[in-house]
Amino acid sequence: MGATLTFTASFGWGELTLTAQPLETEQQEAAAQETVPQPDLSYTIEAASQNRESTGTIYTRSWSLQQVIALPQGASFVEGEAAVDGNQIRIGTTPVLSVDDQSGTAGELSAQRDGETLLVTYTKILSDWQSLEAESISDLGLAMTLHQEAIVRDESFTEGQVDVGATFTATPVTAAAEIAPAAVLAVLDTGDEQQDGSQSVTQQGSLSLPLSGEQQPEQPTGGDADKVTVTYEGTPIYTDDGQLAVQYTITVTNNNTADPEIPGGGEEGDEGEEQPEGSDGAVKVKIVQNLNEWFSGIA
Repeated sequence: MGATLTFTASFGWGELTLTAQPLETEQQEAAAQETVPQPDLSYTIEAASQNRESTGTIYTRSWSLQQVIALPQGASFVEGEAAVDGNQIRIGTTPVLSVDDQSGTAGELSAQRDGETLLVTYTKILSDWQSLEAESISDLGLAMTLHQEAIVRDESFTEGQVDVGATFTATPVTAAAEIAPAAVLAVLDTGDEQQDGSQSVTQQGSLSLPLSGEQQPEQPTGGDADKVTVTYEGTPIYTDDGQLAVQYTITVTNNNTADPEIPGGGEEGDEGEEQPEGSDGAVKVKIVQNLNEWFSGIA
C-alpha cells in the first residue's frame, strides 16, 4: 500500500517599516537661523525575508516596492517629466529622489510623475530562481532622500506634509516539488498559499514627512524701505592756474542692492572714487567746474 509523505513549508517576509530620519543638530540650527536652504527629507524602508532557514521554507523569486509620494496643497514639483539617472530620479535636470540600496546590490528603478505625485517602483528579480538552494535575494533596505530643491512652494504656503505610501510584494519561486521514490508521494503543503508556491506576500506602509515653507527674506519697512539717496555738496576752490572753481561731491547711497552702482554721465575731468571695503553702500563722485568759463557762458 502506498504512503503519502507531507512536507510543510512556509513563505513569509517581516513587517514593512518606514522610518523618517531626524535632522542632525547642525542642520536644525542652520535651518532655524535661515543660513542654509531647507534640508532634504530622508527616510528608510525596510523588510526582512523569513525564508533563510535551510529547510521548511520557500525561497523568494523576486520582490518589488512601489511608492506614491504626494506633495501637500500649495507645494509642487519643478516643471518637467520624471526620469531615472542611475540611482536617482530627476525632473528635468533637478534631482528629486535618491535611492540608496543598503544591501549593495542594485535593483531596477523606474518613476513616473502624475501632477504633484511621484510614482516610484524599485524591483529585484533573480535570474536563477529555479535552481536556488538557499534564500539568495537581499532583504529590503533602502535609504531614500527627497530633495528640497525639486519642491516649489506658493508664497502663501507655510507648512504641510509629504505623504509617502508604500506597497511591498514578494513572490516565491514556482519550481515544482521534487518527486520522491515510487512508494512515496511528496506533497507540498503551504497552508493558505497555492501548492505551486505562486502565492505572493503583499504588505503596505505609510509615512508623513514635515514640509516647511520657504524662508522669506525680511522686508524693510518705514524709513528702512528700499530707496536711493543722492546728496550734493559744493566747495569753492582755486585751480592750479589760479582760476575760481567749485568742487562738487555727489554721494549716492543705494539701499536696493549690496553692490551699489557708480553713477555715470560725468564729463572729462570727473574724478571717481572706488568704494572702500566695509563701506555703507555709498558712492562718491567729485566734479570740478571752472566758474570763469561758466560766467563767460552766461554773459
